Amino acid sequence: MPKSRQVGSNRSGHGAIRPDIQALRALAILSVAIYHFWPHAAPGGFVGVDIFFVISGYLITGQLWRQVQNDNKVKFAQFWARRARRLLPVSLLVIVVTAFASLAIMPYTRSMLIFEEGSASAAYWQNWLMIFKSTDYLQQNIGSLSPFQHFWSLSVEEQYYIFWPFLVWLVLWASLKFRTTLRTRSFIAAGLLVIIIGLSLWGSILLTDIDSPLAYFSTFTRAWEFAGGALIAIVIDQGLVKVANPENRHWFWFAAGTVLMLSSIMLFDHNTPFPSFWAAVPTLGAMLAIYGGQSTHRFVPRQALGWAPVQFFGDISYSLYLWHWPMLVLVPIWYGKDIGNFWSLVVLVAAVGVAYLSKRFVEDPVRFGWLSRRSNGAQIALTFVAITAVLITNSSIGYRATDALKHSFASQVFKPALADVPKDVSLIDQNSCSVAKAEDAFRVCDFGDLKATTRVALLGDSHMRQYFAPLEVMAQAHHWRLTLISKSACPPLSESLIPKNVADKTCVTWQQGLASYLKNHKAFDLIFESSSSLVSAKLEHVQKSFAALVTSQIARGSKWVVIRDNPKPRSTFLACIEAHQHSVAKSCSVSRGWGLEPFDRLSLAVQGLPGVTIADFTRIYCQLSCSPVINNIIVYRDHSHLTNTFASTLRPAFEAVVPKEFLQ
Repeated sequence: MPKSRQVGSNRSGHGAIRPDIQALRALAILSVAIYHFWPHAAPGGFVGVDIFFVISGYLITGQLWRQVQNDNKVKFAQFWARRARRLLPVSLLVIVVTAFASLAIMPYTRSMLIFEEGSASAAYWQNWLMIFKSTDYLQQNIGSLSPFQHFWSLSVEEQYYIFWPFLVWLVLWASLKFRTTLRTRSFIAAGLLVIIIGLSLWGSILLTDIDSPLAYFSTFTRAWEFAGGALIAIVIDQGLVKVANPENRHWFWFAAGTVLMLSSIMLFDHNTPFPSFWAAVPTLGAMLAIYGGQSTHRFVPRQALGWAPVQFFGDISYSLYLWHWPMLVLVPIWYGKDIGNFWSLVVLVAAVGVAYLSKRFVEDPVRFGWLSRRSNGAQIALTFVAITAVLITNSSIGYRATDALKHSFASQVFKPALADVPKDVSLIDQNSCSVAKAEDAFRVCDFGDLKATTRVALLGDSHMRQYFAPLEVMAQAHHWRLTLISKSACPPLSESLIPKNVADKTCVTWQQGLASYLKNHKAFDLIFESSSSLVSAKLEHVQKSFAALVTSQIARGSKWVVIRDNPKPRSTFLACIEAHQHSVAKSCSVSRGWGLEPFDRLSLAVQGLPGVTIADFTRIYCQLSCSPVINNIIVYRDHSHLTNTFASTLRPAFEAVVPKEFLQ
């Protein structure tokens, strides 16, 4: 059999194994795991996922293409049955175990939020759920993460496995229709892969600045990484270009690939715009390493690549990827506090042990055992049965958590009910008037008394929108035409003084839209402004820029009510309310100083300016301390925003600070 027919075969114990590819898998999983447990040790370890994508593209395309060249057909059922046996046994086991563990360990207030992700993981559309939730993978706190989140990459792979055989079939159909040679068929496939790489990479670069969650999690912006591996399988292994035999290839290619991968693991971090064009570094590195990995040159460390521990981690890489993340998320919750370096090591070692047992007693027996001898149709049917069973189990566990919350003392006494707190948002956040953090748009919406001559603006980010309920009632009562201009995580600033460290380019675009709108429309009579101090505190010279905007509108005749940002609760406030239902004020409060950090620099910047009123409601939230429950109303819906129920109680506070001429 020609060597090209063996390249990519990678069935543990059931055929040829490439030690260099197993070593790549080991590098990928260890970089991801170390990044998750000790981010500073491998700040770019998240690129391990990109390495996995390239490996998958190479191996799966090689497998499909050899079949096409030999048999002139794509055996869809056989391919999908093999993939199901390979991927589903351990993944479905992890989902079920994680769901039960979450119910047992997590507070219901937190566990009820994650079962949607468990179902999405079982159905392999977790990456799209992450996009819909606008998750920023590189900017999160471990204390608020879902134990199912890592399934996003498995979802991308599974979608690739569904889609890719059709692409191969399309090439086969075209080549048979036009009666091309086998070599021409490979050229057609290679050309199609080049197009996919170009379009997908272009989309990745474009969307990273516009919508980073979409760029990071989308199947389409990651397709080029699979296509990169596929290109090696078709162009190199099928001999479309004249290259040396695998064992005679120059050592430089493997060395260059290794340097690129290690550089991205050690030099990238959460501030690196990713994937963008930066993903090309680990992707190209993996492609070069696969190309040069079989070289027998003495500068290619074949003994090290074949070292038993390296091969071991490559062998369990899939199971370890699945197990390490839920253990990292759930163990600190069970322990009651963050774990240090020693216990992190213990958890990782335990994850390695569980991964080995899963591969030994679950993955391999299903993959190569009795199920593999059943018909492809039977295997696929059993796959759907297993996924359905897991979905039903996961939904039942989620219902149990939600039902327990609904019947708790806190839900009977406090409003909104604990299970409803995350959904208790302003109506304005449920329509299309606001602009999301990653959205590149500028919108203006009018409410209140649309026939009124008094024009009042609500200007700011999501911390302005949270006050919409009381202000809209006031607009109707006092005959204001209420105009909302808002973008999440983007405080209104002077266009000429936008801080240089505004990372989100969509915010800069929105500021330009705001400047143009204010310039080309009649000045507002009154402007309410509120923005999150969590955002503004990070921006350079933000006070000067905001003061310039306020001053420019005062000169046009506008008066301002600048709302000092609300205090922040502890991140676990909902779980605390659940655990201390009868003593919330005592057990779940934070000090005034802690709650008011970071300080609201915007309100400070304009304090004392003529025509500006500072609405400081701190006395409402905090006495000696700041409680998450006031008068049996839960104050916050998340780590910084108010519930709509509580915000609606603030009308008297607003009536007290609004200039009298607007209350006629």
